[in-house]
Parts: sequence; C-alpha cells; structure tokens
Amino acid sequence: MLTKRLAEAELLAKAAEYTVDRRGGDYLKTSSSYSLASSKGSNESLGATKSDKTIMWEQIAQDCMLRGEYDQSVKLLITILATRKKLLRRKNKEAGRDHCQKERDDLARTLVNFGTVLSRKGENQEAFVAFQEALRLYEANGMEKSHPIRREVEKELNTLTSAMPAFLI
Repeated sequence: MLTKRLAEAELLAKAAEYTVDRRGGDYLKTSSSYSLASSKGSNESLGATKSDKTIMWEQIAQDCMLRGEYDQSVKLLITILATRKKLLRRKNKEAGRDHCQKERDDLARTLVNFGTVLSRKGENQEAFVAFQEALRLYEANGMEKSHPIRREVEKELNTLTSAMPAFLI
C-alpha cells in the first residue's frame, strides 16, 4: 500500500536526472546548511554523485523540519526518496539484490525522516506507511530487533497505531 506521496516519489524516481540547481536551489538558499555546503565551492563541488547530493538534501530537509517548515521538508524528502529509489534500482540491476545494503539503509533512513515530518504535520496514516516501509527495509538488511534505530521505528509505529482508528490500519 503506497500513499499518494510515496507513489509520487516512485514516479519521480523514473523521471529525469535531478540537480541541486533545478530541484533543490530554493531550499539551499534558505537553509542554514547552505553556508556549510557552499563552503566547498561551486555547485559542481556540492556533490559529484546523486548519493552525495541526497546526503546534502537530507540535511537541508531536516533543517527545514526543525524550523517547522514542514511543507518544504516534505517536498525535498519526496525528491530524495525518488532519487534513493532510483539509486537502489540501479544498484540492484548492476550488482544484484545481495549487494544493496547501503542503498536500502539510505532509503530506510529517508523514509524515517519522511514519516517523522508527516507525523509532525498530523498526517498519521501516511507517516505510518513510511515507517512500515522503513522497517521492512531494515528487516531486509538483517537489522537486529534490539538495534536502537529499529526499536525507535517500531515505537513510532506503535504510537501511530494507537492514535489511528482501527479501520485505517
């Protein structure tokens, strides 16, 4: 079950390449992370690969979330999800499913951030789906049930479950 936003991220993953200027520029200029990222030099040095860019974008999305700019954070996280899904599909194709642990962990972390922002916005059903998908990815990577990240995701799921009507779960 995918929510509208996760479905949008899936569609974006199939779209053209993303660049910081085209998709993230507005967020870069308003973020406290801009000065840190730009201290490395020109836009080209902000990240030669999509993986580098998504790390920077994710930090900017977290900054937006901390400032209460949830809509901007959601927009950026949708782009990050699309990019991370595309990277995971590419790695699956090139190296096989058994060699994608880093990409699955990255995608799961982004889904946790996405779920957190949605939860803060009160969009509990969509947050629930994001946390479920993150947990599924962590389980696929063999993350122990006792791992702190996994316990935190399960705690969020339990909190959301108790807050939602039974027919929505």
